[in-house]
Amino acid sequence: MPTSQNHSFENWAEYLELSKNNPPSALLESAIPLVSNRDLALDLGAGALRDTKFLLSSGFKKVLAIDSEKDIRKYRSKIPASSLQIKVTQFEKLKLPKNTFDLINAQFSLSFTEKSQFPKLINQIKNSLQDNGIFCANFFGNKDSWNSNKNFLHQNMTFLTEKALLESLDDLEILYFNEKFFKGKTIDNLEKNWHIFEVIALKNPHQRKSKTHTKRTKI
Repeated sequence: MPTSQNHSFENWAEYLELSKNNPPSALLESAIPLVSNRDLALDLGAGALRDTKFLLSSGFKKVLAIDSEKDIRKYRSKIPASSLQIKVTQFEKLKLPKNTFDLINAQFSLSFTEKSQFPKLINQIKNSLQDNGIFCANFFGNKDSWNSNKNFLHQNMTFLTEKALLESLDDLEILYFNEKFFKGKTIDNLEKNWHIFEVIALKNPHQRKSKTHTKRTKI
């Protein structure tokens, strides 16, 4: 994940080190009680494995952790291979199995997919969920200051409007949807304006169109 308005770490291992002691995602913590089956979870953009370890401690039998940074492997500690599979790849090259995961988690990761590849990735994610599986993720909104910064290196990343995001998820049942605007610091202590969408959604085999009311938060 990029860490400033004008640049990103060229060596992503530095970002993993800075974030390794962060607590698990609060959004993921909220999603866990909604999961009916805890056999297999997918953590997309797993980084230093903080959410992955939380998933295992929450009763999942196995987690597949995917990230583009090869140094992810050094954060597995003593987790056995029977409980954790690590795959190093870019999202644009990802091929997910269908009807497989009970939960898919993606925190500050999916928006770094190239714009042209984003629809394909979202469709893969939805297809790879088991019926009654939970999707827990956040996305950068189009009003985020990174979107208007001409010096930002990740010009091809995906920034979304509320309408575009909800349309991409319209065959899931939205359980929670929150839009956040706030000023805050990046992991390397630089100020920026954040525009974030938070989503928890259910793959409901009995409902193919979702209806939701947006909650907006300003901090």
